[in-house]
Amino acid sequence: MREIRKRAGQIERKQARRRLVAAQTGAVGFCLLAIVGAAYGMSRLPVRDVMAVSDSYGSTIAFHSFAPYIVIGVLAFVLGILVTVLCVRLRKGQEDKKRP
Repeated sequence: MREIRKRAGQIERKQARRRLVAAQTGAVGFCLLAIVGAAYGMSRLPVRDVMAVSDSYGSTIAFHSFAPYIVIGVLAFVLGILVTVLCVRLRKGQEDKKRP
């Protein structure tokens, strides 16, 4: 009977690990799609006063509306925090389940 319970515990832990990996992968994939989608959406916004600058890209941003770049940066940062918190909570939940 002890061997059956031991094996059942191993199977449950393996399934829990798979669910954890699937949840983390899904969260990362969603965030990546959200960032790419937002960047694509921002690139479709009309740009005023387009200037050709051949020396550096940074000076181009200085002359144009740079709000979309700030929005994308903040969105990426916030989504990174959310994924990190989600992964930590999922991992902590798995560790709590292991303890009797």
